[in-house]
Amino acid sequence: MVPTPETNDRISHWLGALRKDFFISLGEISFSAFFTFEKLDIKDALSREFAPVKPGQIWGADWKYGWFKAQVDIPEGMSGKPIALSINTGGEALLYVDRKPFGTVRHGDLRFSHHLIEDNVVEKGAPFELVAETYSGHWFPGCVTGPVLGGALEPGSADAVNNTSHFGLWNEDAYQLWIDAYALNDLMETLEAGSLQAAKIAKGLRSFTNIVDFEQPLEGRIEDYRKARAELAPLLAATNGSTTPEMYGVGHAHIDVAWLWPIQETARKTARTFAAQLRHLERYPEYKFIQSQPYLYKLCKEDYPDVYEDIKKASKEGRWICEGASWVEPDTNIAGGEALIRQIMHGKRFFKEEFDVDCKVFWLPDTFGYSGALPQILAGCGLKYLFTQKIFWTYNESELFPFHSFSWEGIDGSKVKAFLSTSYGYATNPSALKSAWSQRRQPWQTLDKYLMPFGYGDGGGGPCRDDMELGLRAKNLEGSPKFLFKSPVEFFEDLEDSGNTYTGELYFSAHRGVYTSQAKTKALNRRAEFALREAEAWAQAAKIPYPKAQMNELWQIVLLHQFHDILPGSSIARVYEESEAAMSEALGSIQKITADMAGSLISPGNGIAVFNSLSWDRKALLELPESFTKGAVTDTGEKLPTCVAHGKRYASAVIPSFGVLGILPDDSESPATVNPSSARLEDGGAVLENGRVFVKLDACGEIVSLSVDGWIASSGPMNRFRLYKDTPRTFDAWDIDAGYDECEVIQNVDFASIKLSANCPLSSSVVVERSIGNSSIKQTISLDADSTVLKFETAVEWNELHRLLKVDFPTSVNATECACEIQFGYIKRPARRSTRREMDMFEFPNQKYTALSSSSRSVAVLNDCKYGVSALNGTISLTLLRAPSAPAFRADNGEQKFTYAFTASTSSFQESDIIRQGYELNVKPLVLTGLADSKSFYRVSAKSVILETAKPAEDGNGVILRLYEATGGHANCSIDASQEFGKAYYCDLLEGNIGDADIKSLEFKPFEIKTIRLAN
Repeated sequence: MVPTPETNDRISHWLGALRKDFFISLGEISFSAFFTFEKLDIKDALSREFAPVKPGQIWGADWKYGWFKAQVDIPEGMSGKPIALSINTGGEALLYVDRKPFGTVRHGDLRFSHHLIEDNVVEKGAPFELVAETYSGHWFPGCVTGPVLGGALEPGSADAVNNTSHFGLWNEDAYQLWIDAYALNDLMETLEAGSLQAAKIAKGLRSFTNIVDFEQPLEGRIEDYRKARAELAPLLAATNGSTTPEMYGVGHAHIDVAWLWPIQETARKTARTFAAQLRHLERYPEYKFIQSQPYLYKLCKEDYPDVYEDIKKASKEGRWICEGASWVEPDTNIAGGEALIRQIMHGKRFFKEEFDVDCKVFWLPDTFGYSGALPQILAGCGLKYLFTQKIFWTYNESELFPFHSFSWEGIDGSKVKAFLSTSYGYATNPSALKSAWSQRRQPWQTLDKYLMPFGYGDGGGGPCRDDMELGLRAKNLEGSPKFLFKSPVEFFEDLEDSGNTYTGELYFSAHRGVYTSQAKTKALNRRAEFALREAEAWAQAAKIPYPKAQMNELWQIVLLHQFHDILPGSSIARVYEESEAAMSEALGSIQKITADMAGSLISPGNGIAVFNSLSWDRKALLELPESFTKGAVTDTGEKLPTCVAHGKRYASAVIPSFGVLGILPDDSESPATVNPSSARLEDGGAVLENGRVFVKLDACGEIVSLSVDGWIASSGPMNRFRLYKDTPRTFDAWDIDAGYDECEVIQNVDFASIKLSANCPLSSSVVVERSIGNSSIKQTISLDADSTVLKFETAVEWNELHRLLKVDFPTSVNATECACEIQFGYIKRPARRSTRREMDMFEFPNQKYTALSSSSRSVAVLNDCKYGVSALNGTISLTLLRAPSAPAFRADNGEQKFTYAFTASTSSFQESDIIRQGYELNVKPLVLTGLADSKSFYRVSAKSVILETAKPAEDGNGVILRLYEATGGHANCSIDASQEFGKAYYCDLLEGNIGDADIKSLEFKPFEIKTIRLAN
């Protein structure tokens, strides 16, 4: 039979009535409570004074918690029967039964309302104590505001209300019948109307409505439920053929470490989720659950040790899956290369030490784009597989990604096996399974299996009973893909090679604003990454013990704040208040360690020791102490050029490669002799020059001419600020809409305040002040002697809403592609917009530089903390600031400080100094008071090979050097080390020895990373 409208309506009504019969109230729960902003454990909470609360009582406020407790007495005759809890204390809650974490009251965004009840069934015959730690919530503007009328947004209320809670009988017969009938009805709606299977299911479901009489006592209803289940059983027993696709299902609860809630709330989300999923594992032997982030386990271990011990037991059974490998699920475009390695190092170490698991999967479902350096990093850390899904978010009508299953090849040629699904929180009903399969992008010829993480996510929770029950029905249900409870590793091991290869980055055609939002957090991240590099660099040579435990803690603070909703700038305001405080404190601790480590290499005296952690000799401008009243000389007697500016004395010195330079006071001055710098005011503007570079500024403070070694590198006004309206149609902090450049806020700037700042032969500068929109900008533009780098030290008083600030550098290099630095190399991105792909990439991430190049000319914009950039028709446009309104209102308003630079060369990019100049802008020489013998600890012979990291080995055996080829070419090089080492080994990225090495003869492939242990 073909289901008629009457039949469909009957089925719908009967399913709705069944749902009302799952829970039969036996009585109200009378809570007493207290309210607090403190973080308490159950023992501390129960020591507080509780007072009765009535239904309807309002108790909430931003960030507030309510602790509710009650004694639940089982009515006579109900002993031993399943007792369900309907808890309505006012928000998401962690439930305790007899003082042990029991489960969760989920947030309200649910597929069915009964998901609030069905997991919280107490299998007890005796009375029990119930405690609910409930979070009232907090106000924030949402994720999308659209235009904000008048520039103001009224804050809302975070009031929570204690509504009536009940305990009651759980009707398992009603529930199981509903699952049967719902699964069949859901499947029928996906079948061809005239198919035999659809007709049989329609007949069976019609019979179900005829059998079940709801209008009778409970015992009669249950008898009918059982009869109806028997009627439907043959339909559920019908099986598929041998060519049916297989959906590998693993329970998943994506828990954002911070997002629309602070980290403090995440610890509770973790406990709620973990406790609930442990009980699902007890009920369903087939079920497997994955949780990927060691940081969450750490929170659980510290705050909920009993839950943690149960997780360890479930992990040993192979059903709680500890996979994912990284400390948190990080951003991979903004985080530096060494930080990504440490994410995996700390993550894999935790899983190995705590669970005896050697991770194989990089589980990264929700980050906003995937660096082309990742395949080499993953392979070098022993990871074989990548799982993610975000690339398929193509709501911007962008080019569709072609594969689910493929071999992902990085910029160096390394490959990992990758699978991309379209969600990390699937449901398991037949239509969801069929939809996932039918909407796949990859042809069936190369795909017969599909990985489906299922369960509620983002805020945790994970699967509910419906997910397991429906998955069991779909194990081999005719007309539906087969559903298997499997782990991700099992999936990848069973997945056949598709033959597909994708090379380069996985560019995400959305969320382009995250390269810029929350500027202070990004600046602190950049400084912390380089501070950690500096501390380790001098620790490996220090004469005092290395504070390994403290450094691990500091690394983990930085890694935590690289989470994919913290570092990209897509969280609420409180997250950034806390992140900036934590990162600032960590930065101070790292800098103290650095001073201690380097300080152990010098002795007291009237001089300075200047440390250079870069692997080449670098020239630097150094501020001298007051004790240097005249000149300066190196410890080997070489006079240094000096000058006075701003009442301070400066010297220019060449610091040895990865070494230290000792400088002493001298009785006579030595002026600069090579390409001295000068500045002057001229024609209402200014001129800066140094014999190699000529820069002319007009009265607006823009550069109207810039030449290097006689070549005019500019093709229009450089350092031109562009202010655009930036009101994304969705996801404020995340997105920049295509066509933003059609909405420029026209600025009528006829002049700026331009003053001489310094006219010193070693470095000259001017200060330019101007307004833009409702904001003001102050820049010190400086040029050092003999340098091709023009620096812009910038302070902005940013007072905008829905605005985007860029700075343009139109150049005479009209290349079709630009080279954008990523971790351990660069990637080429379009500087034209002709194809769909090129139009999609109107904004993209970079690390320290973006360059345009021809065979004999190159230009670049360098930065010390700015990650968003675009390039078009010879112009590089660095994105400086945004002002989104959600989820943090008026984000980034206030003072912002950063430095960027422009450089040009009469050689190709590969032959230029651009890569080194990017490092030098970010790595300041370390200057300490005292005496030092000048020396170089390490010197690398090939210009294209960068010594990225030098550090004490994790196991204490020697020194680890991490180098990479930076220009995309082959290189042969040697390393000169001043220290004596007994043996050299090649290592993987996690410092496991893999073979003998000869540091005097190293061969690098393009963008190859090499890790070398110099053992004692």
